[in-house]
Amino acid sequence: MKKTKEKPLRPSWMKLDSAGTLYPATRTRSWNATFRFAFLLKEDVNPALLKQAVDALYDRFPWLYTQLENGFFWSYLRPIPRNKNTGETSVLVCEENDYPCRKTRLFHTDEPMFRVLYYKNRLAVETFHAACDGGAALEYIKTLTAKYLQLNGVAIENGGELLDWDVDPSEGELQNSYHAVYRKNASPAPKKVVSYQHRPPQMRGYFKLIHAIIPVADIKAKSKSYGISITEYLVAVMFLALQRIPLDRKQRHHPLTVRVPVSLRGIFGSESQRNFSMFTHISLQPTPIRRTLDAIIEALRGKLQEGITEERMRAELCANTGLLEKLPVRIVPYLLKRQVVKRSGYFSELTSTTVITNLGIVKLPKSMQEHILRPEVILCSTPFRRLQTAVISDGNIINFTFSGDSKDTSIAKEFIRALSEEGIRVRVETNCQGEEDRP
Repeated sequence: MKKTKEKPLRPSWMKLDSAGTLYPATRTRSWNATFRFAFLLKEDVNPALLKQAVDALYDRFPWLYTQLENGFFWSYLRPIPRNKNTGETSVLVCEENDYPCRKTRLFHTDEPMFRVLYYKNRLAVETFHAACDGGAALEYIKTLTAKYLQLNGVAIENGGELLDWDVDPSEGELQNSYHAVYRKNASPAPKKVVSYQHRPPQMRGYFKLIHAIIPVADIKAKSKSYGISITEYLVAVMFLALQRIPLDRKQRHHPLTVRVPVSLRGIFGSESQRNFSMFTHISLQPTPIRRTLDAIIEALRGKLQEGITEERMRAELCANTGLLEKLPVRIVPYLLKRQVVKRSGYFSELTSTTVITNLGIVKLPKSMQEHILRPEVILCSTPFRRLQTAVISDGNIINFTFSGDSKDTSIAKEFIRALSEEGIRVRVETNCQGEEDRP
């Protein structure tokens, strides 16, 4: 009789990756770094089938089906339980009844560091950043949605544009790629400075969403006319919007800075499905006379490309990871170490005015595309930054999302107005209905 190959036993615990150690340390009583990916489907979600799909991926994504535990030196990951007889996991699939990106439950629970939500035709996954970054979370929701559609009777090609859900995760997918790339003798990273902080009044228990739906053809043609990429164009328009709002005179000596997350997988040839990204910072000093968009584009030309070279990204990675690699930090108990990591994380937040996260085009097999209206990505606000922006595309439209815990929409209004002035069509969807500050 031919023996079937048994799946390897799950480890009883896993180390956090280098970036993952930061997020538990910087959490507060009311906030932690939670972000969302969602697909709007063409039919309402069947919650029973969605739960089956979630449970079916337990072995394929072992780094996600985990929860945090406190160790003496560091927090670590332990797997959540699964019923050996039924295969059911402790992941809850819930109908959405609250604002997006609420604080994720951490420690002392059998729920994982992500949650699966649905509302009518929306299928959403919200993830605490310690588990993985946006690129990895996107691969998970793609795989989850494919498995759900398959259970719903749709013929989906496994693999290709999707992770193969019938195989065990590779060592490369489980790798802490920060540690693999780290070099002690790397070039020093550019020094960071405190940037202008846009901090309108916070509204506790409130979360604003503004989706700017933009035809790819419009923005592609416009960015091409300037000889720059779509990301560079969006960054330039953001600077235009920032300089149009009234600036705090006390902060005029601080630069306006847009932080752009960069996936390191392509740069360093990594397969990691955990955290493996860094930031590049693009700055402009405010001037008494407002710059035109053409002037801003010329001032920024080449800066994004300079910031994402292999040498620059390695320098940034080593500067951030270097703190964790130092022996005095490694041997200090976690309760003391957390204060050091927290201060480092808080200063990092002060080095930018806002963030533009561009996930690019979501690549899906044709059999899936026929059942999906569009993708969405939403970032939570932070204790220091009231406004976050994220970009995702299906190849036909760009979904540029503003999110935050303030009712102020001044930057979103100016950004959308600037696009319209450029002849770019923009359709706005928001939860600000009935409010005076609606874009």
